[in-house]
Amino acid sequence: FVGISRDPNFSRAMNAQKAESKRQDQVPRHLSRTRWEASDEPLKLLTERPSGSNSDLDLQLLTQGLSKASGSTALAGLVDLCNAIKLGGHDAAEVACGAGAVELSMKILKDPQGADCPTLLPQTIETLWLLIDDYDSCQRLIKADGHKCLLNFVRSEGPQDAALSLYVFRLLGETLYGEARDSDVWSESMDANFVADVLEWALEREKAGTDLGQMSTLGFVCDVAALWLQRAGARSVDAAKGLVKVVPLLLETMAARSDNAHLLQHGCRLLWAMAKSCKTWPEDLQQPALAALAQMMMTLRQDPFGTPPDAKQYNMMALQAVSVMAEEQATSSTPSSSHLLSMD
Repeated sequence: FVGISRDPNFSRAMNAQKAESKRQDQVPRHLSRTRWEASDEPLKLLTERPSGSNSDLDLQLLTQGLSKASGSTALAGLVDLCNAIKLGGHDAAEVACGAGAVELSMKILKDPQGADCPTLLPQTIETLWLLIDDYDSCQRLIKADGHKCLLNFVRSEGPQDAALSLYVFRLLGETLYGEARDSDVWSESMDANFVADVLEWALEREKAGTDLGQMSTLGFVCDVAALWLQRAGARSVDAAKGLVKVVPLLLETMAARSDNAHLLQHGCRLLWAMAKSCKTWPEDLQQPALAALAQMMMTLRQDPFGTPPDAKQYNMMALQAVSVMAEEQATSSTPSSSHLLSMD
């Protein structure tokens, strides 16, 4: 999608950034993301390269220690690795990736061997989320069949483990953009029924108030669902028709969570993708959708500096797409003047 920095087309820019990072070795890039903890406290900017447990050698040793670890030992090693990456940012993640951290994490996911450690899988997914912050590291995950594995986890464990699903969709929202358009992930690992089921589940979870703050499972699910509609090709038309039924509840939820810019951004992007794919929304849904999107636009404009630009852009795109779709549908259902004359 044009304008999204996570698309594989930004690899050239990422290579330039990595070169700049190496030239400024004393000022490591930090992750511009929030912590996994409930506080959502942003990471502090580091002014000098951390030493001690974050040295390149220690990072390599931490990563190599995962190769034979299992259960509680693997969990402890992953926690140490995550703490080191949080301190060192992109530079630390790059060293760990070079030592095989992505591949070792995927080995743990595929064969956790830690029934006594219920937090092992979420911790492994968090480690992957911290590790993968550019195109090259994303390709490591793809080559290890990471997306297929993660989507299988959601299918089998997601309904019973909401926290695991939150972690998985947060990671997928960052990494699925690296999959090629002709990848079988879009046809085999994901389908219309799966996307619809996950959306309905996330909407009910959001409605129940289980997710608080900016850590919204629904926002991440909308991100993934919108991308799937864009990549699914001809299948997206039928899929979008099946997803239209969730529009009323999605609009209601977005209105209730108007303080969550992440949810508004990806909810609007999903509505845009649905309107572009399916041109036959029920007439009694079109005007309420337009009114809700217009109200969101006013809400987003009230905080011009605090609202991410992408949220405003996707809101305008969704509003325009639904408006055009409604006009085209009205025109196609109105008999032409020549047809009326022939009826006289």
